Amino acid sequence: MGDMDQWFREPVHGPNTLDLFDPFDELDNTISRNLQWLNRPEFLNYMPLFPKVPQKYRITLDCVGFSPKSITTEITENNKLIVHGREESKQGEDFSVREFKKSFHLPDTCEKDKMVSFMATGGKLVVEVPLKETDKSPNQDLFPKIVDKNGSKVVKMQFILPENVDPENASIS
Repeated sequence: MGDMDQWFREPVHGPNTLDLFDPFDELDNTISRNLQWLNRPEFLNYMPLFPKVPQKYRITLDCVGFSPKSITTEITENNKLIVHGREESKQGEDFSVREFKKSFHLPDTCEKDKMVSFMATGGKLVVEVPLKETDKSPNQDLFPKIVDKNGSKVVKMQFILPENVDPENASIS
């Protein structure tokens, strides 16, 4: 009779309960998720103004049909990026020319001499220009580094603490 006991037990969910289908269950979860900030300390809500990795200004252009050798990129003195592409094909007396020229205004904080451009899959041209470090957005890595100190390896990490946190009382484990 031990095998039959499972069939004669009281059901966990009664036929008159809404435990199996509760139309407000999703609403309850959403509301509770949105109200979690009430129980969280204020210093955990601190959103840093700087990125976790160096910032870049990225432009993506659709250059299907153009070879990488036929595309040129240059930055002028007034922080203007000019992308120019030209393809020519000749067959006897007939010829065709395809050409484009696109210009973009770059931010003043860009490092012009470190511009990188490359062709990605699908004929996409990607142009990246790193941005200089400013007071509000330092290009700081928030990844731990292993440093050799007095013949032993030490993990070192630098980051900015919120104003209301005393560094003397902070400990990392």
